Amino acid sequence: MTQTEKLTKDLKDTKILGDKGYDSQQFVDFLGKNNCEAVIPSRSNCKKKREIDKHLYKIWKRNNLNTLDRRLKALEKKVAAEGIILTESQLQELEKQKSKREAQGEIETEHSGFLGSQDTYYVGNFKGIGEAYQQTFVDTYSKVADAKLYTEKSAITAADMLNDRVVPFFNGLEIPLMRTLTDRGTEYCRTLENHAFELFLSIERIDHTKTKAYTPQTNGICERFHKTMKNEFYDSALRKKIYTSLEELQTDVDSWLQYYNHERPHGGKYRCGRPPMQTFNEGKHTVIDKSNQLAYHKNASDNHYLYDNLDT
Repeated sequence: MTQTEKLTKDLKDTKILGDKGYDSQQFVDFLGKNNCEAVIPSRSNCKKKREIDKHLYKIWKRNNLNTLDRRLKALEKKVAAEGIILTESQLQELEKQKSKREAQGEIETEHSGFLGSQDTYYVGNFKGIGEAYQQTFVDTYSKVADAKLYTEKSAITAADMLNDRVVPFFNGLEIPLMRTLTDRGTEYCRTLENHAFELFLSIERIDHTKTKAYTPQTNGICERFHKTMKNEFYDSALRKKIYTSLEELQTDVDSWLQYYNHERPHGGKYRCGRPPMQTFNEGKHTVIDKSNQLAYHKNASDNHYLYDNLDT
């Protein structure tokens, strides 16, 4: 029995909608045994087209449910809104599709602090300074960005970026940083006990997601920010001025970041031309609501456990 047959074996006397991926005569015959009508369009290379209820299928298309990816996205929204319980197969399919989307560079975040993207950018080699590296952090929801310059690329500098700038920023606004996304560079990935960055994430209880090997587009948010910063800041700043210290360059970087976060219109997904900090502030209520919901469910669970123990 196939996976689709297992999922539909208990359905009787109903209509089953599916896309062309389910166009299998074996599956259609299986549904027929249970008096179920298969509303599944035939593949383009099928010699004999199957007659289906086109009006019912068009309703499916109008609600953007005619592909697996769209149906899974709708299921995710329903779970978030109503808290429904999914089957094991549904959870596995959601995780599989989510990993696939992230590998292709499509990252869905629910609110600020849900996921941050961190990466290392090589700025250049300066006389009197040496090599300069930039640790970059971008909140994937609002696109608020921060950057700090170092003379080396290591786990210590990656952890220092979070400790000195990122975590205090989120804590100051009472918004927790839940997860960070990095590539598999040595400054981000090693054994927990011997790695400053991994140890810092563990202490701060920040989940760590790593990009898949050979898929740099997964961390494309940082890559796109680096391109913007190079075109709009570094290319002109390094032509106009000779920097003799890292602190001097950091001062100008901070000045440009202030403009980028608070004034520069952003054309990213769902940004509608708003500066990143405006998007961040307008989404704060979502974070607060979710935090209150989690606290409520935790207290309810603790009280239920207490009452059960008192009864016994």
